[in-house]
Amino acid sequence: MGVIISGGNGPAASDVVTTTEERVPVGRLHLSVEFFYRPVAWGMGVVLLSWIGFSHVDLVTAFIVGFCVGLVHDLALYAFGVITYRDKVEAIELEKRFTVGLEHFSKSEWEKALPIFLDRLPLVPGHSRSLYFAIRCYENLSEWELMERTCQQYLSLHPRNDEVLGLLRRAQEQMNSSSHLS
Repeated sequence: MGVIISGGNGPAASDVVTTTEERVPVGRLHLSVEFFYRPVAWGMGVVLLSWIGFSHVDLVTAFIVGFCVGLVHDLALYAFGVITYRDKVEAIELEKRFTVGLEHFSKSEWEKALPIFLDRLPLVPGHSRSLYFAIRCYENLSEWELMERTCQQYLSLHPRNDEVLGLLRRAQEQMNSSSHLS
C-alpha cells in the first residue's frame, strides 16, 4: 500500500513514498564497490602497520597481504551466511533514510517525515524508533485515530513505556472529545 503525503498544493513526485518494497533498491555497482571496499581497507590497515614499523614488509607486499586476508575473510563470512553484503548495504541505506526523516522531524516538517518512518516499517518490522516518531508526527498532524493505532502497535512491543501510554491516552481523549462535538 502506498502512502502519499503532500504539502498543500497537491502531491509532488518527491512527496510520494511507497511502502510496497520488500527490499531496499541497491544497484549492482553499489554492491560491487561495497564488496571490494572492506578488503581494500584491510590492505590499507596492513600498509599503515608496516609504515609505522609494526611489521618489516614493504608497503606493496603489505597491501597485497592485507587485501587477500580481507577478501578471504569476507568471502568465508559470505559463504557461510554470517553476513551478506546486500543486507549490510540495505541496513546502511535504511539508516540514511531514517536520518533524513529525523531531519524533517526536527524542522517540524511532519508531512515529509511521516512517510519516511512509515516506509521503514515493512522493511524492518517492529522498528520502535520509527513507530515512536510516526506517533509524534500523527500527534502534530492531529491524526488521532492513526496515532492511537500506532501507539497500540508500539505498546505491543514495549508495553511498559509510560510516555507512549500517555500519548495513547491523549489520542483517545482527543478522539472522544471530537466525537462529542459531532
